[in-house]
Amino acid sequence: MDIYRIDNKHIPVALPFWADSQETMVWSALQGHLGSIWVDSLEQPTCSRIVIADFMFLAGEPNRKMISHRPEEYGSSFIIMIPDKEDWNDLIERYYDDSCTRCTRYAIRKEPEIFDRHTLRNMVSALDTSRYALQNIEDHRDLYETIRNPSWTCNLAGSYPTYEEYCAHGIGCAITCNGKLVSCATSYTHYSDGIEMELDTHPEYRRQGLASVCAAALILRCLDRGLYPSWDAANKISVAISEKLGYHYDHEYTAYQVTKYGS
Repeated sequence: MDIYRIDNKHIPVALPFWADSQETMVWSALQGHLGSIWVDSLEQPTCSRIVIADFMFLAGEPNRKMISHRPEEYGSSFIIMIPDKEDWNDLIERYYDDSCTRCTRYAIRKEPEIFDRHTLRNMVSALDTSRYALQNIEDHRDLYETIRNPSWTCNLAGSYPTYEEYCAHGIGCAITCNGKLVSCATSYTHYSDGIEMELDTHPEYRRQGLASVCAAALILRCLDRGLYPSWDAANKISVAISEKLGYHYDHEYTAYQVTKYGS
């Protein structure tokens, strides 16, 4: 059983599988910005997948090759698989066994008109500037290099493997303390009308509101550019931060963290 990577001109073949998707990373791939799109047939496909950054989205009928095949350019053995229905779950669990972990993620509603700029500005101005500095990541190559290979979190630079690509398509805000990166909110991916946001704070600096400041600053920058800052939460702490910023929780869904992808 083969699977096929499709180019931009064949994207309509895969569109029926993603017609109801609210994932901006799916939109990014369908719009031809980032990632790769796959089907099991170029004529009458029964399933499709999208691989983008550290994520794989699965739709249609379960297919072992879709979850086992790793694209040549995908260098990591870690990936987060997000199936569109429970039918995929058993296949993922049986194939990867103890190298996959089932987890719950939390979808946040996409509501372009919800943001209160005054509230967001007040959150940013609450930063203790005698101790911390708020900076735009695109203005500092060293900040990009740090978020690309941080020692305390995942790769926050997402789909931007070079500083030049980040400057061309990415946007981010970082807080430093004595020159050291301690918190960050950045575009993980982008699509035609916005970004998918990623944020984290160094463990020693958490619970001080720094992530909220970074996120508020990034949201304001996105609004100024006419971009929507999409949010998807990996845990309930992330949900709480999003609600503080004005977002609203939508629903939970199942994902799988796979540590031996393609093996």
